[in-house]
Amino acid sequence: MIVYGKNVVQTLSALPHRLKKLWVQTGLDIPEGVKCPVERLEKFALVEQFGDATQGYVAEIHPLPMHSLDWLLGQNPKRIVVLDGIMDPHNLGAIIRSAKAFHADALVMRKKRSAPISAVVYKASAGLIEHLPMVEVANIHQTLLTFKQHNIWTYGLAGEATQTIRDLTPDAQMAWVLGNEGEGLSPLVKKTCDQLVKIPMHEDVESLNVSVAAAIALFQTS
Repeated sequence: MIVYGKNVVQTLSALPHRLKKLWVQTGLDIPEGVKCPVERLEKFALVEQFGDATQGYVAEIHPLPMHSLDWLLGQNPKRIVVLDGIMDPHNLGAIIRSAKAFHADALVMRKKRSAPISAVVYKASAGLIEHLPMVEVANIHQTLLTFKQHNIWTYGLAGEATQTIRDLTPDAQMAWVLGNEGEGLSPLVKKTCDQLVKIPMHEDVESLNVSVAAAIALFQTS
């Protein structure tokens, strides 16, 4: 897998077992801790080979480890982010960054019909995806039912909810459930959540980008 960006490579440099190879633009510093092979390239050669969004740093890495739901439950998580069909890799990366910033223990996403883990996700998360356990599940509805069995309260963000995030008292164990950028939470997932809440906003604003909404919700219960 190829990823790029100065912050991404800086994060990976502290995880030398994850790096396979590094390409660095001539004249730029090689991050400390890098033990993999490093190739220097002139800017034009780097752009020609990898595009113009690399900030001078490109890395080949081992595939990101993905965890199971059983593994997650065994960690006794306090804060979880659940994504019901997030398709935009920029949004996925931004949510990962906020989740790490506000002390989430893991992020749960569907194996199918979700944005794949990519270089764009890595860059949008500033490489923090390496420090947030990622869990893949086949079905979000069934996952929420499993959470109920383990006393993990699930809150779905939905604009039509009557209660707001200001009304919440954080539970010992809880999960924020966020829906697709266009359609929001799927009907069955919405029905399965223990409670639906909304973010109070000015009446002229219909909705927020899902990554912004995630950051607000996570901060409120961090």
